Amino acid sequence: MPLSDSDIKGLLPKEKVYRKSVGNNLYVEVRPQTIKKDGSKGGGGKYFTWFYRYPLGTTKGHWYSIGTYGRDSEGRWSLKRARDERNRLESLRKQGQDPKFLKSEEKESHRGNNAYTFRKVADEWMGYQRSANRDTTVRDYNNKLNSQILPVFGNKLIKNITKEECFNFKKSHQERGKMAQADKLQRVLKQVFDYANEVLGMDIDNPAVESRFTKIKYKEKHHPALLNWVDVPPFLKDLSDNKCGGEWVTNNAVKLLLLTFVRVREILPSEWSEIDWKKKVWTIPAERMKGDGMGNDHLIPMSAPIIEVLEQLQSLNGNSRCIFETVRGRNTSHLGFDAPTRHIRNLGYGGKLVAHGFRRMAATHGQEKLGFSYDIINLQSGRGDKKSKVRKAYDAAQFMPERTDFMNQWGDLLVANGLKI
Repeated sequence: MPLSDSDIKGLLPKEKVYRKSVGNNLYVEVRPQTIKKDGSKGGGGKYFTWFYRYPLGTTKGHWYSIGTYGRDSEGRWSLKRARDERNRLESLRKQGQDPKFLKSEEKESHRGNNAYTFRKVADEWMGYQRSANRDTTVRDYNNKLNSQILPVFGNKLIKNITKEECFNFKKSHQERGKMAQADKLQRVLKQVFDYANEVLGMDIDNPAVESRFTKIKYKEKHHPALLNWVDVPPFLKDLSDNKCGGEWVTNNAVKLLLLTFVRVREILPSEWSEIDWKKKVWTIPAERMKGDGMGNDHLIPMSAPIIEVLEQLQSLNGNSRCIFETVRGRNTSHLGFDAPTRHIRNLGYGGKLVAHGFRRMAATHGQEKLGFSYDIINLQSGRGDKKSKVRKAYDAAQFMPERTDFMNQWGDLLVANGLKI
């Protein structure tokens, strides 16, 4: 069984070097302790090493020394960081690159400011992001770097990366049909190069800056939603009747997603402590909101239908921490994130509607049927659109009376057209 971090801390040196597995051919190597001439003790260090086979398809094995075990903040390697490094190297190995040559390039890259690898700059840039952004944003940047960008650019000297390489990188994602993802990856690339220039003073032309000749226009794909009002009442009836016989908690979760039109990942982890029954406000903590929520807790004024659904859920899960607790959750104590859309599909609306589509429905029908402004609906959705006329005033005024009025009317509209609680 692979060692945990606490297991590694407890390893003691022996007379000879020995290794213990931490999984996936990654080992911690414990070296013997020595007695120096002055009587002091030396050695006894712990080092991460990785065993790999190269070239691909052969049995020829190699050992790769990752680094000294310890805290990341001390310039050493934590277990998590060592595992991430092993995964990075394994990805490069599968692409046909020999890690031992990569190591030589990385050593060369530390000889002065002009020899920085893209990885080293990206690591420093991520350090800045951790201090300047929320955890959700940092995780998003980190995922894009580790899964897509670093395997391509990580070991290249940043000053040698060309505009053509950046363009081809983006194009490779566009050709897979990932247009929006390609744009997001390009923006991360640009920010790393900007950091190299503005903070590290490298004075290099940013190869990730696009011109009108390299930009490719595309239509953003929207989540399926019932934007024609005539289609809404039949759905409300099917949902109210739980036509597919789905789990009771899931059916009620879909009702609350429709009534609140917040994102699935923001609402399903909700806990009872976030409900203020007296003030009739449901608070989604800022750290659970997506990046465009502007770093604030998201307040949901609770309409009568919302309160009624919550009270029904409380009769089942009131003694639990999570509002949407279910024994069927695979990886969490709450309902799985894919459960609402799967339930909607089972109701007979596959391809026509997903849980995220409730946001478009609220924006569309809230304006057309109720006459509310897009700005108010947008604020209540937790988006905080950069182009919104009220965004500048958002920090000073959250427009709660207007938002409360909209939530009440939105709930009444749905109930009047067939939603049964």
